[in-house]
Amino acid sequence: GSSESGKTYFAKQLLQRKLFRVSRIYYFHPDCHEETPTDWHDTLDVPVIFSSQFPNSEDFLRMPEFSCIVFDDLMVECAKSKCVDYLYRVLSGKRKIHVLLMSQRYFHHDRYSISIRNCSNYQVLMRNADTSNVSQIGRSLGLKQEIAYATECNRSKEYPYIFIDRTNKARARNTQVYIDILSKYFILVRGSMKFYLLSEQDFKRSFSLKDSELAENVDSKQKEAVGSGDTFARCETTKSRSDSSGAKSHSGRRDKTVKSRQNIWRRRAAFKTQIRRALHKYKINS
Repeated sequence: GSSESGKTYFAKQLLQRKLFRVSRIYYFHPDCHEETPTDWHDTLDVPVIFSSQFPNSEDFLRMPEFSCIVFDDLMVECAKSKCVDYLYRVLSGKRKIHVLLMSQRYFHHDRYSISIRNCSNYQVLMRNADTSNVSQIGRSLGLKQEIAYATECNRSKEYPYIFIDRTNKARARNTQVYIDILSKYFILVRGSMKFYLLSEQDFKRSFSLKDSELAENVDSKQKEAVGSGDTFARCETTKSRSDSSGAKSHSGRRDKTVKSRQNIWRRRAAFKTQIRRALHKYKINS
């Protein structure tokens, strides 16, 4: 993203969200006249180590597992560094090290720039002064339609971002482009539609699975059961009154009971149809 597009703020929010395990943060920055360029050491609950000196392979090997390395505005140095290329290709996977690289240019042409892009599991597009650059990124990733629609959805946001999941699981499930991963519910873009993703806990709180493709609303099911009980209670009351007065025949009571049961089954059928339509519209998967 361009300057002042919110790259550092997004990285901080991403770490606070705790979407992945982090034991320590190493923040590398180009400003040699400032020891702490951000307030991460005061706002994050993990140790943050700042350094204006560019690291080497020995520094990477000394870092403990689940460390997070942040390169702030050091794309030129990273694209020329053989040890950073080794970090992306080999070391990060073996040592479980996370790497965040913030840059103002996506298509940086240097020795290891393509290797760094190919080895990145996730990419985030912020506001860019050159809007055609975003379209070019969408074409290069095979996500032209999704990124174009995500850009349109982000038009009114002050600090928009497009989160791209490039893992094999996301590619196979077609869940690659997001416009919100920091709120309670992720907002996914698939084709030219937005989808709100529920967590398993929230899903089970409101729905019960009927089969692999159908779910039923728990609250509505309980209301339906209460309504059914009231209907049968009214039927029993009517039956007792008719027995005492002798005004109604057995056939009349039987017809009323049949009609009440038919009404119950009609409501249940209408409710199931409503659920199927909702699932078809919002693609809610277990």
